[in-house]
Parts: sequence; structure tokens; C-alpha cells
Amino acid sequence: MPPDVLEEIGRCFECYARAGGMLSLEEAFGLKCSEGRKPWFVILARERRDRAIRALGERTTGCTAKKIDTIRATLRRHRRAWQNRSLLGMDNSEKRLAFEIFDAADAGDGVIPESPDHLRKIISGASD
Repeated sequence: MPPDVLEEIGRCFECYARAGGMLSLEEAFGLKCSEGRKPWFVILARERRDRAIRALGERTTGCTAKKIDTIRATLRRHRRAWQNRSLLGMDNSEKRLAFEIFDAADAGDGVIPESPDHLRKIISGASD
């Protein structure tokens, strides 16, 4: 389990324990969200996904468009291996980053950004 998730679970449990029965587990663990809001675990997964996308972009020299093309090609190249959970060649840092993106998306809302506009926002550090 990713460290950020473990840390958040610890905070949620602490909140639940301090509430002395005044909060349900669902409320304390942030599983009950108002409409239009995302649960904390989706937000953390998106942050991990976006960090991995930015790291992939940083490996590429050139303009933003070239970085986006490289990221899209990398994701296409490694998607099937991730779906099959093929860990062969995981010493390859590009594949490791691609798997990190897929894993984070799978743990969150399932979104793997592929549109140039969405990737441009992520690379620039703008939020989702």
C-alpha cells in the first residue's frame, strides 16, 4: 500500500477514535462525499499518477508537444504488459513509471489521461 494512503488511513482512524462514536466509520474515513467531490483515496491516486506522468515528461528533452507524444507512446507501449501484469523487464525505468501511472489510475478513478490538453495541464503542474 502506498505510504500516502497508509498515512491518511492513520489520520482517519485517529479522527474516528477521538470522535468517541460521534462519527460513523464511513464519515471518519471520508468515504461519504458530497456530490461533485472525490474521496481522498481518489485524490491521492491522481496525485501519484500525475507525479509519474511529470517524471516521464522530465525524461524527455524538447518542447511540451514532444513530451506529450513521448508519454502517450510510452503508455500505449506498456498498457498490455500492465494489463497482463507482466513484470518482465521492470528494471526499465520507463516501464516502471508507466506501471505506476496505470496502478495509480486503477486505485483511483480509473482515468489514464491521453488527451494532449490533459497531459499538458499535468506536465505544467496544473491540477485536474
